[in-house]
Amino acid sequence: MLALEFACQTMSDSKLKKLAAAWHPKQVPGKPPTVAAMVARDESFHLALAAGTGMRCSPPI
Repeated sequence: MLALEFACQTMSDSKLKKLAAAWHPKQVPGKPPTVAAMVARDESFHLALAAGTGMRCSPPI
């Protein structure tokens, strides 16, 4: 099972909507974000998915 599929089955609708809202185009600033900013947002998204499904998150290696 894919992590996103698992999240859709286990997380509340409100938590999923909050995650989706963070990636809505309106949340992206007028000028393109830096690569580092996008990497940080992506990492935050995946950590939120893991936490929302009860998976344990370990610090990056």
